[in-house]
Amino acid sequence: MFLKESLYHFSNQLYDVLGYVQTKDSHEAVMKKLHFDKEEQLDLSERYLWALSFSSQPNPDIIKDLLNKYSKLVNIPEKVKETLILTVASMAYKLTKLPENSNYLKLVRDVEEIIVNHLDYAKGEDRYVFFRALRNLQSKSSVPLLLKYIKDGTQKEGVLSWKAIKSFEPNLWTTDVLEAAMKSLFQLDRRYDSSSRTLAADILIESKPTDELLEDLLNFLLSNDPAFETKQYVFQRIKMIADDDPLFRERVQKIIKKNDKINNYSGLSPRGLSVALTRSFMKSPSSNGSLVSVQEMKSGIVKRGTVNILGIFSGGLNSFISSETETEEEQEESATAGMELTVLGTQIRPFVFFDGQGELMGHVWSGTASERTTAFQALALLHDHLEYLRLGSGFIAELNLKGATAGIVLIGLIKIDTSFVKSQVEFSASIEPKLTLQTDIDFSSNVHLCMRLAQPDSIFRHNVYKIERIPGSKHKLRISKYKKTVVPGRTYSLNRKNNEMCSAIFS
Repeated sequence: MFLKESLYHFSNQLYDVLGYVQTKDSHEAVMKKLHFDKEEQLDLSERYLWALSFSSQPNPDIIKDLLNKYSKLVNIPEKVKETLILTVASMAYKLTKLPENSNYLKLVRDVEEIIVNHLDYAKGEDRYVFFRALRNLQSKSSVPLLLKYIKDGTQKEGVLSWKAIKSFEPNLWTTDVLEAAMKSLFQLDRRYDSSSRTLAADILIESKPTDELLEDLLNFLLSNDPAFETKQYVFQRIKMIADDDPLFRERVQKIIKKNDKINNYSGLSPRGLSVALTRSFMKSPSSNGSLVSVQEMKSGIVKRGTVNILGIFSGGLNSFISSETETEEEQEESATAGMELTVLGTQIRPFVFFDGQGELMGHVWSGTASERTTAFQALALLHDHLEYLRLGSGFIAELNLKGATAGIVLIGLIKIDTSFVKSQVEFSASIEPKLTLQTDIDFSSNVHLCMRLAQPDSIFRHNVYKIERIPGSKHKLRISKYKKTVVPGRTYSLNRKNNEMCSAIFS
């Protein structure tokens, strides 16, 4: 009884661990305690499902059981139901990456069939979850269906379809995908949501574009298209890749130099606040860390922003602060904002901050918008690798790597076990990185909006232990080395216009 009471406070962490274990016995034990159709167990149900979806070694029997529960349980809360199908899709995709994946092709097809059938049957916003499931499944056969929704679906369905395709491996970006991306970005067949256009631009820019396509993208900056934030986004993405890729930069510079209309201040300084940047925050001989941030703006406010795996979305907020003259017409949206997370290649369900102007103003007047609320917590298995290496001397070395992220922890072990000596080297590396994105708006005179992306101080720890024993003797050797590196905090410069607005607000 004492054991049960003491473990109750760590139930979330226990479900994380059991989700990574993924044995038949562990899953059966969890299913005796967890009931997906019970509202009071919603948080624990999602915690276990998240752990299952993050694991790199999915159990096909668990996928079958979850698929059966999704089809038969009728009273599952909507949040758990969405997390359940997203988990099944993610596990099925990771199953295809295992060496013996040919044994599971039928199971993967069954998962895709259920997702596609539900997508066809659902109406309106009920469809959105299945677009996210296809994003996790990353099936080549789903590409034509997604392209169909891009062409004929609603603007929101088009955005979700592009997000799914962008998450696929680039070798699945067929000629049809690139042609659809051209039509979306340049609006050759109809009007598209600005997020569809920027996602299409991402695919074109990341698809190793030809010189002809690259020239079309640069000429787009000079076009009469009123969506200047889209043009700024394209410019920033090209600049970001050029900063890291010398060959790409050389090609871009060659195209710019031969076109006088682009090769001037006006051509290379498009309007807008959208930004794409890569910043290094930690460098050492054995490790490095970098930040990748992309912010798509709309009427002075973030519409779609990503920081590596974290995404922010909003819509319908133009009327609150807009002072822009952008005349592009788009479908009217209700006020909404939220956060999306992609963890270890798996998208989890969105966390919605508010939906509708009434809910937004309720947060403003009650003060709840200023309260910090934890949206997502998990112990995620970052690395799970076991390998045996035959050394030149004939000995077999066992390499075992385990990594977790709550902060980020990587633990490794390599050992040699013989009849006359046992030797092993262990190492651990850990850091707890943090990132804050704060937006300040000043309404006192002209509207000013300042975005501050900051990283507080953090500490990187690297420890190494060598242990040696000789069987049958008292010989035991242990050597330890500890290294600590302070990673100083910093605030990242987004662009010149944002810097000017921040100066105007805080001067």
